[in-house]
Amino acid sequence: MISLIASYNEAGERIEELIKKVKLESELKEKAHYEMLMSQISPHFIFNTVHSIQIMAQKEEGTKTARALESLGAILQAVYRSKNGMTTVGQETILLQAYVDIMQIRFGDSFHFYNTIPTELYLYEIPAFTMQPIVENAILHGVKDMKAGQIIVSAVEYPNDFVISVFDNGESADKEKMDQLLKKPNENKSAFTGIGLYNVNSRLKMLYGESYGLIFNEKVLTGFEIWIRIPKGHANVSCIDR
Repeated sequence: MISLIASYNEAGERIEELIKKVKLESELKEKAHYEMLMSQISPHFIFNTVHSIQIMAQKEEGTKTARALESLGAILQAVYRSKNGMTTVGQETILLQAYVDIMQIRFGDSFHFYNTIPTELYLYEIPAFTMQPIVENAILHGVKDMKAGQIIVSAVEYPNDFVISVFDNGESADKEKMDQLLKKPNENKSAFTGIGLYNVNSRLKMLYGESYGLIFNEKVLTGFEIWIRIPKGHANVSCIDR
């Protein structure tokens, strides 16, 4: 009887160790995948931005070149201030505005950009480069060829999470197209970051669970709108711009 109990306890310990091992391997795999995604963001973004500035400099557009360099500086600050791949909503909006400035220079201010996110949400933590690929998608596939293109970024706070909305008044998309953007890794990959909406959605679900990520607003009658759902969490003070 004692031998049976000992064997049972030993089997239980082995099962517990196996569960811990599987859990650790899963966490390490997710961490490696997330870090891989983050590693391909900054170089692509910076390289292509510098290339755009080089083209403007060759055309001797001094004012635009200076404006682009200032925006690039803001982008570099945002990139290197992000901690462990995380940043604040406020820092992300600074990065976003700098990116939009460069894109408006490229496309001749053919669209307007509005950031209406309440400043009280600026201290919440968010994965770096969450909004940029979505805004890039709105520019390249929505408003860049319009004379009165508009992109509006807004946010709503709830008790346990908050939702960021990215809306553009460009061409609408049906549900099949929306599903493609989220389910196909290589669909509409960002030229600046090397990632697409699929990757952004995967990162959010990896970090926070299946309840979070990107949601398409299927009810919008004109234009295109994506919601980003993220749990609320204040960032460490060291991540905040000073």
